[in-house]
Amino acid sequence: MPARKLTADTYRTRRIKAAMVGAGYNQRQLAKKLGIGEDVLSRRLKDPFGMKVCDLILMCRVIKLDPKEILEVETS
Repeated sequence: MPARKLTADTYRTRRIKAAMVGAGYNQRQLAKKLGIGEDVLSRRLKDPFGMKVCDLILMCRVIKLDPKEILEVETS
């Protein structure tokens, strides 16, 4: 079976999750802090460009991540 192809969204999701853990949050805690359900956060993490800009910026502020790191992805 071939390896799963890594997409730009995969890299964005990994960056968000790494920043989330680095800020000391798990998915449940971050969802509560943002005032959304855990299932909603899960869907947003799978498709970061599917969320509203204001929601992305709020999440980035909470986990102390520069939004530019999500919007710009370089694959090597």
